[in-house]
Amino acid sequence: MHDPVTFQEFIAASPYTDPVDRKKLLFVYRAVEDFAAERRVNAAELNILEVACGAGGITLPLARLGARIRALDIDAADIAALKSRAQALQFANLDASVEDAFGFRTDKRFDVVVASEVIEHVLDPDALLANIVRHMAPGGLLIVTTPNGYGPWELSNYVRPHHVARRWNWLRRAAGKPPYVAGTGPDHCQHYTRGRLVAMFRRHDLDVHRFMNFDFVLTISKSLRRHRIFGEFDADVANLVPHWMASGWYVALRRREGNLKGL
Repeated sequence: MHDPVTFQEFIAASPYTDPVDRKKLLFVYRAVEDFAAERRVNAAELNILEVACGAGGITLPLARLGARIRALDIDAADIAALKSRAQALQFANLDASVEDAFGFRTDKRFDVVVASEVIEHVLDPDALLANIVRHMAPGGLLIVTTPNGYGPWELSNYVRPHHVARRWNWLRRAAGKPPYVAGTGPDHCQHYTRGRLVAMFRRHDLDVHRFMNFDFVLTISKSLRRHRIFGEFDADVANLVPHWMASGWYVALRRREGNLKGL
């Protein structure tokens, strides 16, 4: 049996350093550990899928748990960085590849799926969720993190000149750049309210199990957001404000036991 992993050991495997990202890791850690305890298994016995894993900010800590990890992302450079870090940490339980989450197919069903900061980037989030649910075991756990589409972070982006200007195709043509196409870059093409999120999850037979706020207003300043004291303070304040005032949300969901789509 794999020895239990403390939260400090869990986060030590991650390149994340910002307080709000550490808060996200704590949410993930608790959700996975509680799910394993409910199933009366060690977290190392779980099969976990992460879509749009990036360079492994969440993937590597999950691998630290000893669980069997399948990770995918469309960015080849991120996958290369993830594999390099996994090798350095001697994680043999992690399989990562360059793949599109929409087209991903396997006969395996996963106990836990993680989709962090992805559903706001895609033009068809329902298609993405359908494929995710297709690969979840009944009763499985899905962890989603996404910005509040009308919170401080997103609202600040509306007035940042470079965020606005990079969508102007006349300016891109003048600079010799290709046209801006929604859903193909770093910008968000979906802006969620909590109500819209919950309704979308319900369409895919996913029930909200836990819901937590990200951070609050200091997120609009990169330096304050990353500052250990101010960043932690802002993340703590976010726990006290209504959901609509937070910059984003962490959500833990359960697939309904009766949902057998794709099996």
